[in-house]
Amino acid sequence: MEKKIDEKDLTNRVSMYFFSPLKSPNEYRIEYKLKYGESHIKKYGGLRFSPLYLLRKDVYFCLGSYGLSRKNIGQNTESALFAGILLINIAFTNLTNKLFDKNYTLFAKKYMGIEREEELKALRLLRNALEHNNYSLFYRYRDRDKKTLIKIYFSINLRFAKLIEKDVTWKTKYPSELYKINPRKLHMSLEKGISRLKIDILKKGSFIYKKFIKNIRLKDWTLWDN
Repeated sequence: MEKKIDEKDLTNRVSMYFFSPLKSPNEYRIEYKLKYGESHIKKYGGLRFSPLYLLRKDVYFCLGSYGLSRKNIGQNTESALFAGILLINIAFTNLTNKLFDKNYTLFAKKYMGIEREEELKALRLLRNALEHNNYSLFYRYRDRDKKTLIKIYFSINLRFAKLIEKDVTWKTKYPSELYKINPRKLHMSLEKGISRLKIDILKKGSFIYKKFIKNIRLKDWTLWDN
């Protein structure tokens, strides 16, 4: 027999999990205390910060999307593009692992508008290049179908018209590919996906509704004293 859902608790949990990253940690604390009393906070060892809120806030700091002023997001936004990409990947991976059983293609297509699997793969390889290849913009991987070692290059620029695009004119004497990526458009895609996801979670009885109840547990959220 399934445990009865406390609808108020669920609504509060959804509200705080998707708390706007454009609001300050102090605003988060105020809202949290309005929704949860002192006994609740004591039960969970203190006020719990949504890990998604903290991640999104840091992505905004790095990329400064939606025309935010530098006063609000830090001084050198362009110098943090690589960090922003890594944080977006963490948010994307965590959401997919928790709510979609690691079906990255499903989340990317349905919520972020990334239709082509090769583009999703390229974004993953960009993360590998930054994290595992000395913070660089190239990565070698072995194509299982062609059984060939391919070198993937990445060009990162906020002026690119598309989120991601393969350069079909790119040619080298060895197997390689070049992908152009706009980190800010990638960020916007993630934010739109999160907004759509929140709407779907609140549809009672849906697959994602049940996954959220089961896997996004308040006791796993972050205790942060800053």
